[in-house]
Amino acid sequence: MCGIATDYCVRASALDARTNQFQVRVLVNLCAAVKEETGIQALDEMKAAGIQLQAATAP
Repeated sequence: MCGIATDYCVRASALDARTNQFQVRVLVNLCAAVKEETGIQALDEMKAAGIQLQAATAP
C-alpha cells in the first residue's frame, strides 16, 4: 500500500490490515509523512507489527 500521510492514514490502514491477518507491504517511496518525526515512528511501529517496508521499483 501507499498514500499520503504515512503517520496517519497509511499507518492506520496497514496496522488494521495486519490485525486482520493480511500480509502488508508499504511502498515507502510512494508515501509522505505529515511530520518527519511521526513518520519515522509510524514506520517503526509498522515494522514491529510485521509489515514489510520496501521501495517501489519500475518494471
